[in-house]
Amino acid sequence: MAALADIQPVTSMQALAKGIASASRVSNAMADNNWALLTKVWSGDHRDGQRIKQSVAAALSADELVTELAAAVKRAQAEATRLLTAPPGPREQPETRSHAERANEANVGEGRKVLKQREARGLSAHEAKRVLEEIAPLLRDGVTVDLSYRIMDDD
Repeated sequence: MAALADIQPVTSMQALAKGIASASRVSNAMADNNWALLTKVWSGDHRDGQRIKQSVAAALSADELVTELAAAVKRAQAEATRLLTAPPGPREQPETRSHAERANEANVGEGRKVLKQREARGLSAHEAKRVLEEIAPLLRDGVTVDLSYRIMDDD
């Protein structure tokens, strides 16, 4: 008992108590995790795989009081599964319209033209953010935007 009383926790007594209380759950989460799945996602060239790896690394180095490791590892596994099972992203379709059709589409009202147009379905959150970053420079005073979206989750 004297040895326990002399412990000087790295952060706080509350954090130490939380760590001791959650040790069994964390140990089980680490043992039961699908590390092969995470390793596959981490070793790929997809940016989301690297983001998932960084989140697990941050959780491993964080205080259990701040970041619950078991929950972080479970979340990483779910994200990795989604990443590997998501339908492939949209592919650019070859242009099949005539020059006249494109010109008519570009002339939207008197003195107005389409600056950029694209339709995409099944985008990952990362791909959707990339599209928004791509159009952001075009969003200035005087332009109008036609927008339609649907955000879906597996839950």
